[in-house]
Amino acid sequence: MNSPKILVVAIVLFLINSILGNDCELKCGRRPDSQQRIMGGDISDEAKWPWVFELKGWNSCGEQFCTAQLIAPKFAISSAHCAFYNFYSCRPSNKTNYVEYNPSDLFLLKEDSTYLIKKFFVHPKYEENANNNHLFEYDIMVLELLKEIENEPVCLASLYNPYASKMHSELLVGYGLHDPHSSSHDHKLRAVPVHMAEAGIGALGARCRAEWKAKARLCAGSANSGGLKGDSGAGVNMDINHVNFFTHGVMSMYKDGSPSRHLIPDIYTPVAPFCAWIESLTSGSARCTNPYVKDPKCYTKDEKNF
Repeated sequence: MNSPKILVVAIVLFLINSILGNDCELKCGRRPDSQQRIMGGDISDEAKWPWVFELKGWNSCGEQFCTAQLIAPKFAISSAHCAFYNFYSCRPSNKTNYVEYNPSDLFLLKEDSTYLIKKFFVHPKYEENANNNHLFEYDIMVLELLKEIENEPVCLASLYNPYASKMHSELLVGYGLHDPHSSSHDHKLRAVPVHMAEAGIGALGARCRAEWKAKARLCAGSANSGGLKGDSGAGVNMDINHVNFFTHGVMSMYKDGSPSRHLIPDIYTPVAPFCAWIESLTSGSARCTNPYVKDPKCYTKDEKNF
């Protein structure tokens, strides 16, 4: 009889699975209550978006605010330009306008808690001072935290499918201003429905390409809604499988001061081209996943025979 041996093997496999977890179950992008939804840009409960943080930069030249997305217990992503401040505005000199913050000048904020930054990694091809123009095709950075955060991270999408995504909710979630005509900042987390498009594809993508030219890759917007100051670094959250929320990029730029503001989509730096870079910097603790296709090893017996 091999029953005792089989039992021992089963117990060992159970213990290994309990320790390592189920590889087919994504441990990211899960909200505490998956039934709750936010529409119309209302103030959002912080707990519903545990991976979204406010990013604050502060030094003697003043302060600025962006949004960051937690992608692993000790890492977050945001827009690269959020790592710079306007040096010339407070200390006129022959230096270039924009200078990097020290890591100790950057903080993540959420629900009255402050999280310190150990270091940050601006993409090596990003140049803040190149013709005073944000090069949004590389406008992405990885933040390494001093200590781990227990919050659920967001899932990183390894690709964007403009056709499959239309069947799912698309929500821009960030700490930006609520009113484009006011500079008053209440630092409240908001979620607003938008539409995402690949530059050059569809009506929205065509407007994106016409306004932002060839460098544009990913854009999002909707009538009278979109990103504002403070939303840089925010992502468009999609619950593609109705369980896990994925982010496809970080918000880079919006068209400020335009009378047709609501007709011009915002620009996002996509995550997919930088997956290898992100995985390397995080030592594999943050990995990109194809949100549209199930891993073949995760199919059930019935699904394989379908």
